[in-house]
Amino acid sequence: MEDEVRYGLITVVRRVWGMKSIRVLAPYQAKYQASYLYGALEITQGGAQMLFRLPVCLESTEAFLRELVATEPEAYHILLWDNAGFHPKPGHESLPEQIRLLPFPPYSPELNSVERLWDIVKDGVSNRAWENLDSLEEAMVTILEPFLLSAERVKQFLGNNWLTQAVANSLNSLILLELGIIEASKGKKRLPDTLLWDWSRMTAYRRVMEVMEYAGIPDGPHKSQKGLRHGFGVLAVTNGIPLNMVSKWMGHASLEVTSIYANALGEEQRAIASKMWKK
Repeated sequence: MEDEVRYGLITVVRRVWGMKSIRVLAPYQAKYQASYLYGALEITQGGAQMLFRLPVCLESTEAFLRELVATEPEAYHILLWDNAGFHPKPGHESLPEQIRLLPFPPYSPELNSVERLWDIVKDGVSNRAWENLDSLEEAMVTILEPFLLSAERVKQFLGNNWLTQAVANSLNSLILLELGIIEASKGKKRLPDTLLWDWSRMTAYRRVMEVMEYAGIPDGPHKSQKGLRHGFGVLAVTNGIPLNMVSKWMGHASLEVTSIYANALGEEQRAIASKMWKK
């Protein structure tokens, strides 16, 4: 989920507790210097990404999307956000190829949990007069640090509610077919009319999770369909399988996509990464 928030030197006034019959006073200033913070929270595995000091415009949004892609270049990032005018629309030419968009319905900020995160930030910096944007941003980073450093904190914040469950189930059930569909569309190949199996997507997801449990794969980011696929690619390249064969097995449209597994990891790192798939 992604959202933006405006912050500046005009004091944020919030209610506070005080002694009975004693008026609570707070400093206030009206300095008209402000900027915007872009932020995103990862629903299924936790994680957060923030980018400060940007104007709200299409170019800033594109810069933030590039930052998101850089955190995991091999993955496809499915982004839930609103229909702001400075957000590229699905299919826009400026979108990185790893980005897929799922816009929220109009006038539905309650669906975006990042909105609640901004409320926590405003509570933490309220009722104070900040000298400049640098000091204000330092305070905001301190508030956001637990989310940036701990995936568990993000999961705790998002909670186990109908929204996160629905999104997680939908994304996980689609992950087995998502990459194949995307690669086929790039290569302009016609997808087969018959199904690979007579299971529903959710049944396939449950079967894969059962196999991972049976195999004793420990909890972590790698314990997912995407993790299995990535591990397979790393293991194949580590064991000397030719890239053209790995590309065919994984359904990539070109060797350029497959070469990520060879170029992004050094020989030693590939060997270490492959060990987590061996018992």
